[in-house]
Amino acid sequence: MIEFEFSLHCPQPARETWEKLIDVDRHTHAVPLTRLRPARVTMAAGLEFEAETGLGPWRLLDRMRVEQAQPPGPTTAGTLVIAKLRPFRGRIIVHVTPEADASTLTWTQQIATRLPAPIRAAIAPPIRWGYRNSVQRIVTG
Repeated sequence: MIEFEFSLHCPQPARETWEKLIDVDRHTHAVPLTRLRPARVTMAAGLEFEAETGLGPWRLLDRMRVEQAQPPGPTTAGTLVIAKLRPFRGRIIVHVTPEADASTLTWTQQIATRLPAPIRAAIAPPIRWGYRNSVQRIVTG
């Protein structure tokens, strides 16, 4: 299992961070070489979607399902839970926490893999880096 977590300070209120986070089209625009389908929707519990990542003739479809989408309240964190179905299995849990006129986003991800521990340890940091940069573009761009 590859596991990682990161937090981002977001300069806007939690509700605005949340709205950006659940906008599927923002993910498509922020994640290099990746398109999410269906387009023009927001993530809600039960939504099944796929991320197609590719370069030239090579394509990878990552299928996922939103298990929970509870928006933040004025003083309570919002929670988004996404199950990664195939070909990668795992889970993404995101909390958006209000902080005065700003918010904090905390992203925790697990990716199931049978790779040996030394390889998992070597690839986890660049995977975390890629996700962190993409999520930052999604919620602050």
